[in-house]
Amino acid sequence: MDHHSQSILYVTILAFVKYLHYSSKKQKENLKQKKIDDAAKFHELGLQNMKLKHYHQATVNYSQAVNLNPIDLYYNNRACACTYAKKYDKALEDYNYLLSFNENEGSYYFGRGVVYYELEKFDLAKNDFEKANALKFELAKDYLRQYFDAKPAWINGEVPINHNVFMLDPKPRNYKRLLFSINQESSYCQTFYYCNKSHFNQFLN
Repeated sequence: MDHHSQSILYVTILAFVKYLHYSSKKQKENLKQKKIDDAAKFHELGLQNMKLKHYHQATVNYSQAVNLNPIDLYYNNRACACTYAKKYDKALEDYNYLLSFNENEGSYYFGRGVVYYELEKFDLAKNDFEKANALKFELAKDYLRQYFDAKPAWINGEVPINHNVFMLDPKPRNYKRLLFSINQESSYCQTFYYCNKSHFNQFLN
């Protein structure tokens, strides 16, 4: 093979290698984009199922989205869906994961606080709501006032919300919430409890 033929062969091989490299890179980019697009579709299905109150299926959809594209939005929405589906351990796992990367996001503390509240871990719930409130997450202020505010609400002519919740839904969990408020030295809850002590005895066991 003469020198001219060798040069042509070399240029041809080099061009072919470059084409293969470009083609491989393009395929990887296409595959990545497909994963992103598919994840968005699963996320949308999750949103639809949340609206329909199909919470378990929503957790499945969000997990599919997370597996394809593990971004904060999908983790956060899965944690929320898990809370509604009463999968509290999984919800805590997701919120803890999110907070390990971003300690300054109030919504994550709020979400975890809701989980703790559902688990009747009121001290941890209050702590997270306070952190969320300090980070200017507005809903946290409402929750703190509704469930943990120790100031007598009737000073402003209002009926204490803690009492209303218990009387409308007298379940052991709400009784425990009332006792937590008493232990936090909430004067109006103490007064309410001792004035109606006989009514609460059924919840002592």
